[in-house]
Amino acid sequence: MKMGVLKIKEAIEMAKSKGVKITQMRIARKIWPDSTPAAQRVNMYNLVNGETARVSPDWIKIISEECGVTADFLLGINKDE
Repeated sequence: MKMGVLKIKEAIEMAKSKGVKITQMRIARKIWPDSTPAAQRVNMYNLVNGETARVSPDWIKIISEECGVTADFLLGINKDE
């Protein structure tokens, strides 16, 4: 079963609009520091496209902090609904 897609692209665009210099690869290096750049690229591609089998809460925290968004934003949770 495919998981929902995290709003990583939207979070990066939001960060860039606030002047933060952020890329998917910068985030990938923080999430998977011991992996090769090629593995980081594949892992981030899978994460962005919802093809990752499991998402660690630590990854959510890293992405949120790097992009200046909340975990709720990344997960597509709207508290007003």
